[in-house]
Amino acid sequence: MRDTLQVHRSGLIAFLAAVVSIYCIAEADAVPQNIVPFRYEPLSLPFLLVKVSINNNAPEWFIVDTGYYWPVAITTEYAKRLHLPLQKRQVLTGTNGAQVVVLPVDHLALVAADKDKGERHIPVPVEYVVLMEGAENLFKSLSESYGIDVGGLVGLGALQHTADSILIDFRQKVIILGAPKPTTTENRSSATVPLVYQDWGYAAKVSIASGREITLLVDTGSYATVLRPGIPQLPIRASSHDVEMAAKFYGRSTRQTVLLSQIALGTLKEKDVVARIDPGLPDQMRSDGLLGLSLLERFRVWVHFREQTMVLEREADYATRLTLPGSQEASLTWKEGHYSISLLRDDGPLFQAGARLGDRILTVDGKLLPPGAEIVAERILAGFGGQPAEVVVERQGTKIILRYKRRSIFDTPSSAHPTGRIGLLTELGGEGLVITYVEPGGIADQSGLRVGDEIIALNGQDISSLTLAQLRNLPSLLKQGANTFTIKRKGSKEPMQVEVKLPAIQ
Repeated sequence: MRDTLQVHRSGLIAFLAAVVSIYCIAEADAVPQNIVPFRYEPLSLPFLLVKVSINNNAPEWFIVDTGYYWPVAITTEYAKRLHLPLQKRQVLTGTNGAQVVVLPVDHLALVAADKDKGERHIPVPVEYVVLMEGAENLFKSLSESYGIDVGGLVGLGALQHTADSILIDFRQKVIILGAPKPTTTENRSSATVPLVYQDWGYAAKVSIASGREITLLVDTGSYATVLRPGIPQLPIRASSHDVEMAAKFYGRSTRQTVLLSQIALGTLKEKDVVARIDPGLPDQMRSDGLLGLSLLERFRVWVHFREQTMVLEREADYATRLTLPGSQEASLTWKEGHYSISLLRDDGPLFQAGARLGDRILTVDGKLLPPGAEIVAERILAGFGGQPAEVVVERQGTKIILRYKRRSIFDTPSSAHPTGRIGLLTELGGEGLVITYVEPGGIADQSGLRVGDEIIALNGQDISSLTLAQLRNLPSLLKQGANTFTIKRKGSKEPMQVEVKLPAIQ
């Protein structure tokens, strides 16, 4: 039991940031639109959540963990609430040699969200649940943090018993059971990756430095891509202060949290993947580590269990963590000894409470923010879903107290763009930032920037001289009014200058 849980606790000690509903495709029936929204934030360690009903009791949220061998696992406290017969505990031994304590159940179902018919129960043909003894504090902490009851884990066993394949779509916020294989072409944006079934689940071969291959277990129960120590030629880039502080904030050893400069799956080559070196991975697990959400969340992920195949498709609006953040309330920039708001959603409660771009953050809920650690500061500012907030800012020498209620994790941010966003996505290139996506009709598009352009300077400052934190918060380097982008464009011998105008913020 201890060996079984050791892997999964490593991915479950952090904060939830994603709520996903399950759908079931039955024959040729149309899949209804998702009615359960989620909130998604960069580097706040998202997990997939679905609802599970045991013995026809009210459904409760469970974490989807494809790296967990068993069907469903619950805490002892949850078992008592459901009045399950604890006196009927039994010990089972899995094919991987791990032993677990199980309880009999009469009925187990995944709960899908059907827009027209409401909740739809999808039976899982198993007659037991695993009892996670000693895990109460972990799930209690998660439940208290986000104001929802988290009952346990939905593992690989439940998914395989329910459908041949699953599709996880982070943009559409759904998991689809029985989804057909996507039609895709092998390129920089998509790839088909063979899977190998091991005793712990399905593993993929990935390439690291010099083409060296390692095998990683596909694990949605872990945010970081977890690696065993001592892997030769591991392409570790010096960890930024942001990553180290984030690791410390989440209760992890800063020495073990790193950035992989590159990791490749088929034709896909991904940069700056958050990873953790973990000597505690069980010896019985034959893989070199876990392929976590720090990489998987960048794609639509389709897995076919019987064919042992995984297809990854990059979303058009995927941004590397080095540039524009996704849907968090605000981005902060540490400069000259204080934090300033560099990106702000104009549809969020912080903006509606009166915050504006450039405001200097003095305190959050009466406390100072940790210096020089933007990721951690943004997580603290975001706080827990639905909780009250008091933020003190300084604007032109005047202190302003902002009081508001934080957005619930079940709220869906509108399609309004974050204030300060220019409508482009980039990734690190040879000399600067290569534009990988330009939003049609956005500021960047109207200014003449194109996909493939490489930004080598911004307002006269070379991109190569910028820190990781500055690259991650690109909007903080822009000013209201005219900004000059110096770019290299295919077919042009000399660098070009493109003027990008940002409107004034009221």
